[in-house]
Amino acid sequence: MKAQYQKIYEELAEKIRNGSFPAGSRLPTEPVMAKEFGVSVGTLRKAIDRLVLEKKVKREQGRGTFVTSAASVPQFYTHPVKNSEFVYGACQYLGDQEQVNQIMLRDESNCKYQILPSPLDIKPILSSLYNQCSVIQAPLTAFNEMKDFFQPLPEELFEDIPEPLLQQCRCVDGKLRVFPIIRNQTLCYINRNNADRYKIKIPGDDWTLEEMVTMCEQFRKADPSVTPFGILPLGSLWFDVLLWYFGGDFFDRWGNVWLPDEPFFKTIHFYREMLRSRNGVSITSMPGTSIREFIQKPHVQMCFFGPRGCMDSKPGEMEVHPLPGRIGSCVIFALGIPCNAPLPKKALNFLKKLKDHRLAEIRSAAPAAKTDIELWCKKQTVRRAELFMEFPEKQHCLSSTPHYYRWVTPVYQMINYTPDESIPVENIHRDIQNILRDALRVNVSDTFWT
Repeated sequence: MKAQYQKIYEELAEKIRNGSFPAGSRLPTEPVMAKEFGVSVGTLRKAIDRLVLEKKVKREQGRGTFVTSAASVPQFYTHPVKNSEFVYGACQYLGDQEQVNQIMLRDESNCKYQILPSPLDIKPILSSLYNQCSVIQAPLTAFNEMKDFFQPLPEELFEDIPEPLLQQCRCVDGKLRVFPIIRNQTLCYINRNNADRYKIKIPGDDWTLEEMVTMCEQFRKADPSVTPFGILPLGSLWFDVLLWYFGGDFFDRWGNVWLPDEPFFKTIHFYREMLRSRNGVSITSMPGTSIREFIQKPHVQMCFFGPRGCMDSKPGEMEVHPLPGRIGSCVIFALGIPCNAPLPKKALNFLKKLKDHRLAEIRSAAPAAKTDIELWCKKQTVRRAELFMEFPEKQHCLSSTPHYYRWVTPVYQMINYTPDESIPVENIHRDIQNILRDALRVNVSDTFWT
């Protein structure tokens, strides 16, 4: 039987590998993680010590433990590829990539799956790994760096793709170069069984932030042993939701740095107030726990990992709700065919095969096509799964934010310090704006996708 610290080490290492703990992010404190894992701080520390030894994380005196940039880079395949092999590459993979591969690649008998480095770390056009691939999977965040790499795709391929998704995948030249396969929408999951048990009224879809907090307060009073509200994977993502709710955003619709004063200050005020455990209600980020543990803990959950609230819960136990204020966010994964793909015809035929609705079989992600998502929703055991088919008017596509990978780590590091009320709000506002402006100081030729 594995020692407890070994199990914790393996789970934390997996979270680092799959991006749940992004490079540069700060781990929760050791007492917090020890409590989440149900072990002593000493046992937790043994697991962290091993991560430090392997240089997956580093401790900084007085600041905490941070994921190193090298830790989240996967091991790449480097052995030669045969000319006849159909190579499917992923420069960022989904939470259950193996299952996705089994579904998408089941007709490809002579296919090889390749993990690719980030296009920020290496220019795709110069990479031997990228140039072995006939099809590449990537989130929209990577497409700025791959704009010269994908060839245009035929319009008829997109007949079943909702128009809001087409807007995200179309270049400024009007051409469609990537085919969306996954749209992971951020929604709330409320434990309906517990709400009925404690006679707690769940607000309607037009609920406000204050109504959500009130409901969490009621859950806390009814069952103090259970965390009322949890976010997966990182609590700092709650900052984005608050910023959108109060009418702000990091960038305007044209990709310029925005972050207006009033919404930002309201966000910081509300963020700090909740983290002070407003009437006993606290935000709990649960990246160090397994998906099953996460789903079993909070009464109210918000997940940026796709439909995790649909998994590992009893039929009818959880109920899906839009975010307060009917704001929305999503992450889109898409496929592209490189301009110099070794097997371009086979690659295009592969994309056409995906129109057979096989993507409706995916369990840990929500498919993008209209028919696929309709079939997928019918299989879900949560209440009101049909909300996955909606496109909120105030939709924020996290995966097409300008130069996301250039600024996400330093901005969220800064957000991690917002609970410290000794730091003036004006200073945080100024520093985040400077980080965003620095991220946009790139060549004009880099700004291609809208």
